[in-house]
Amino acid sequence: MGCYDIYCVICGITTGIHWYENDFENLEDILDKGKYNLINKKTYKKLKKEKEIDKDLIENYRKFIKDVNKIKSKFNWCKDTCLITNENVINCNNLIEDVNGSFYNKHKDLKPLYITPKGLWKHYKPENRALICHKSCYKLLSEKLNYKLKLDDISNELDSNSLLQSYGAIVDKYTSMQEFPWIGMIINNHFFWYDLLEEKKKLIISNNINFLMNPLKNEKNESRIIKIWKPIVNQILKKKIIIKKDRPSPSESATLFEVGKKKKGNDGNMYIIVVNKNGVKRWKKV
Repeated sequence: MGCYDIYCVICGITTGIHWYENDFENLEDILDKGKYNLINKKTYKKLKKEKEIDKDLIENYRKFIKDVNKIKSKFNWCKDTCLITNENVINCNNLIEDVNGSFYNKHKDLKPLYITPKGLWKHYKPENRALICHKSCYKLLSEKLNYKLKLDDISNELDSNSLLQSYGAIVDKYTSMQEFPWIGMIINNHFFWYDLLEEKKKLIISNNINFLMNPLKNEKNESRIIKIWKPIVNQILKKKIIIKKDRPSPSESATLFEVGKKKKGNDGNMYIIVVNKNGVKRWKKV
């Protein structure tokens, strides 16, 4: 595609499904022909020499394509996404997504409104920073863990792609790749057809399919995500309930509120949130 896929910070699965159509078209052409070109193992270039495909293998591959196409609509939940800041949850349907995780308004101004990869945040103002996630994943944390995701809650735990260190052994094999290998994850194998045909590898839909399903409707994916996030959320909430009586300003971090928010401090005075010259929010006595 010439660009990087963007992944949900909560579940580690891509936030779009522009996935396997071209792969299947290529495979169907090979199956219709009944044979395939051998490949140079060093250069992976096609050779002129062709090899017949076993009839039972052709039957298996056609059935696999049909089986995957039957459940294709169940992956549509991945397209329904939102952006997370410290103050807001923003519907991505109202924005235009660019190739590198940048989001613009409908008129596509010269500068993006939001940047989701952490590695690019340093080039933009704090108000332009955001995380992206599936709406279903955000709702899952809210309903099951009573937690609403905030950017600053987990920013220190993320890599340059705004991803956690791990999303489970299976998903980790595919997350953060340039192009998310839907078919590879579905069959739990590489998906270069020529290799599979050469190996006479029969295809079936593996149990990995659970981790591509909506976690609000799939118990295995729900369990995976909750297992990852429960200790994270517990730690976040623990930090938030610690009352810092040793400081005069409010106990809560200024980063959790909008600029202009007023709150009573531990010394009894009122404080307001302002932004310093470095673009960092802080409490200032009124």
